[in-house]
Amino acid sequence: MNALTHSAPMPGAEESARIFYRDQPVMTTEQLAAAYGVNPKNIHDIHQAHSSRFEEGRHYYRLSGADLREFKNYPANSGVVGMRAPHLTLWTEHGALRHAKLLESSKAWEVFGKLEETYFAVRAAAAPVTGPERFKIARENRLQFERHLSWARVMGLSGAHAMLAANRATIIATGHDTLGALGVLSAPDAVQEIVVIPTAIGEKLGGLSAQAVNSHLAAMGLQEREPLHKGKWRWKLTQAGLDAGGRYDVQSRSNNTGTARFIEWPLSVVDSVRTFLKGEEGETA
Repeated sequence: MNALTHSAPMPGAEESARIFYRDQPVMTTEQLAAAYGVNPKNIHDIHQAHSSRFEEGRHYYRLSGADLREFKNYPANSGVVGMRAPHLTLWTEHGALRHAKLLESSKAWEVFGKLEETYFAVRAAAAPVTGPERFKIARENRLQFERHLSWARVMGLSGAHAMLAANRATIIATGHDTLGALGVLSAPDAVQEIVVIPTAIGEKLGGLSAQAVNSHLAAMGLQEREPLHKGKWRWKLTQAGLDAGGRYDVQSRSNNTGTARFIEWPLSVVDSVRTFLKGEEGETA
């Protein structure tokens, strides 16, 4: 049984023949070509000629490497793609519609109308989730959360702040609220906590500059310089700084040139710096 006869449900085929990826119905290039009555090369050529009109993640998914191996190994996808195929393109409903527009034939529009009513009729929100499918979705959600949590920690976030950041990214990627599913609506150490940056600390200490505050925090052993490249550096929390409640905050740069990492401090650090400065004054008196 080839891939097409196994999982290319023309209008009227059983729902079990659908291919799902990321909890939504998708079609292979061969399926889409068969439905529209064209050669798979026509689908490929249209995609190449109008690549700017197709957005990966919206109109199609291109699987390779670990993602493709995972897709191939899932029992329900047996025969969908050759075991030695280096990559696979899966078309979403939006992608099928875009091809119908570009094919510019009445038959393509008629076929898409039927696909819309049958093949793509089961949307992610309404799709019946069977045992194996539920396991697949749960695994994808877990992997997404773990990847985002790893990146959050690489960026310097820790504890509940890393968990919340990973959860937000997972919701964006899959729509799944991992922490919400666990009944965690907020993180105790990340909510209702007043934090300040060196500029605010300086204002509370009588108008010290942020540069001066950073120097004092370094002298207190709470942070140290971390070399970057080409003579540049940034502040890095020491263990004492972490113990004092210092934490990293990663934000997008205003000019869209990437992200920047800042250090935030609990409000209590203001008194710590004030005490340190009084000690310094006492020593120089």
